[in-house]
Amino acid sequence: MDSAAYAYQKSDYDAAMSDLKAESESAWEWLSKIPPRHWARLDMDTNCRTDLVVNNLSEVFNKYILETRDKPIQTMIDNIRKKLMVRYNSNREGLVNSNWEITQNYAEKLELEKTRAKHCRPVCAGQGLWQVTSGLKTYVVNVDANTCGCRRWDINGVLCKYAVSCIYKKKEHLEDYMSAFFKRAMYQVAYNNIIYPVPSKDSWAKTETPDIDPPIFTRHPGRPKKSRRKGVHEVPQPGSRHRMTTTTCSNCHKPGHKYTSCTTPLRADLAIRKNKHKSNRRIFEEGPIHAQVEETPLHGQTKATPVHVQAEATTKGQRKQPKLVGEELCTGRPAASTMPLGGRANADTKEEVLVEETTSGWTNRRAPGDELAGDSGLGRDGMHADVGGC
Repeated sequence: MDSAAYAYQKSDYDAAMSDLKAESESAWEWLSKIPPRHWARLDMDTNCRTDLVVNNLSEVFNKYILETRDKPIQTMIDNIRKKLMVRYNSNREGLVNSNWEITQNYAEKLELEKTRAKHCRPVCAGQGLWQVTSGLKTYVVNVDANTCGCRRWDINGVLCKYAVSCIYKKKEHLEDYMSAFFKRAMYQVAYNNIIYPVPSKDSWAKTETPDIDPPIFTRHPGRPKKSRRKGVHEVPQPGSRHRMTTTTCSNCHKPGHKYTSCTTPLRADLAIRKNKHKSNRRIFEEGPIHAQVEETPLHGQTKATPVHVQAEATTKGQRKQPKLVGEELCTGRPAASTMPLGGRANADTKEEVLVEETTSGWTNRRAPGDELAGDSGLGRDGMHADVGGC
């Protein structure tokens, strides 16, 4: 059933339903009567930009108001209003000093898709159409229409690994193709409205309408339950005050520490979380010079620096010689330039060019016009010895 609910494509949905029918035909008959748009990702609306098929949002809010939900109706609503007022104001103030461009949760999802895109092979067909292959799967990606054959990008608005590989191939920024729902401007609009404070009831205006009496409350025997009712097959989780509770790292999954102090290189989503979700814009280029956008390195990653690849050509009559920058050869003189044997100094530049002559394993480096007899520290027959790979 879960495979059918989480399937993005019709083929995967049909395969999951066939497996369910083979396992339990009664469950298949019951599930087939419910339209898929109510419980499966297959027929979800693409305007909502979400692929949630569970009620986690209501459970999170239920825990958020746990301490006040059993109060009388007036007190409960007023406490919820105060909690939301503080939350809205905190998010507005935090947005001023933040450096992120994509909201925190979806920025972490994007970082994971970046790492998965390395296995994809995109081929451009023109007019924004790409054919992307990853393993045995091949999909069509339309970069201009923000669609992909896997339908992940269409439904939740987050770039899938197939779309990421295409945009990297185009040498463009991934953040520009994310849905506007997850960007800074839309986040600011969501928390722009203010929940105004309300004075106590002694300052309320009096009305001529009759007061609304609270409902008749009947107390049942026993202590009222506050915890959520667990399912039949749901394994109970230990609470935060449980004596045997231990901290488990979300990066290496080992107990005793958190991901912030983990010595193992962090996953992409945890690295950007530790970096406070700072914008990680970058463009990967191919060629002899790999230049990347200057950016702040994430935890566990090295800073990207330009790497220059220079080819050394050897022409006829020239000797290929190592280029030493800021160093001197073992003779104590500056590094010699490569030039044909018996060459002369360039009269236009007036630079002193050393001439190199090799005789039976001994090397002589001298400037034109210098006499061998006047040199100090000479080897056999007045020549410098090649020592130490000089």
